[in-house]
Amino acid sequence: KRLGSCLSEVVYWGFLPEHGPAIQPLKPLVERGGTIQLICSMDCPEAEVQWEGLDTDLGNIVSNHTQSILTLSNTTINMEGTKMCSGWCQETSYLATVELNVYCEFKNHLLEKGSQKTELEEWKERSGRINMFG
Repeated sequence: KRLGSCLSEVVYWGFLPEHGPAIQPLKPLVERGGTIQLICSMDCPEAEVQWEGLDTDLGNIVSNHTQSILTLSNTTINMEGTKMCSGWCQETSYLATVELNVYCEFKNHLLEKGSQKTELEEWKERSGRINMFG
């Protein structure tokens, strides 16, 4: 197990972790509606890497043997979570994971008490988020 430089971690399984896949960025964070690229690569001349367990509608994947780029556009809160990339090198398989986080930017959407629900209140209800305002 190797910790990334921020809060998320990249996990390696296998016998030769120096040949395991690496995912960049280490702590992917994207605004709702935005676009992010996750790059999975292996430093092994005979490597094969690919993203695993993804709904094919979630993003666009471009790959060669040693690198696979997952582009997520129009991100939503539902896209948050663990993204997995598998790799094979010297007849050994590896798996790397990273946690994708999606955040919302709320700008002047707070309304007076008693008026219609704000975008923040609707988002909290949909996502099950804790009420930060009491």
